[in-house]
Amino acid sequence: MVHISDGILSPAMLAAGFLFTIILLILSLRGMVMEEIPKISLITAALFVASLVHFPVGPTSVHLIMNGLAGILLG
Repeated sequence: MVHISDGILSPAMLAAGFLFTIILLILSLRGMVMEEIPKISLITAALFVASLVHFPVGPTSVHLIMNGLAGILLG
């Protein structure tokens, strides 16, 4: 399943997205407590499995996005 088709985004937009992702990853890893990695992994896996459930809406389907719940559970 692809949310954005190939060739839609320009190379400059892709590069900016990768750079932004790397910056956020570095900031996130610096603030992470090593003892919380199992909890983070378990919640991430559970919410990923829940997002695999699709609901038909008209001619297409939607799936759960549980970012808010993940934020609440992980603080």
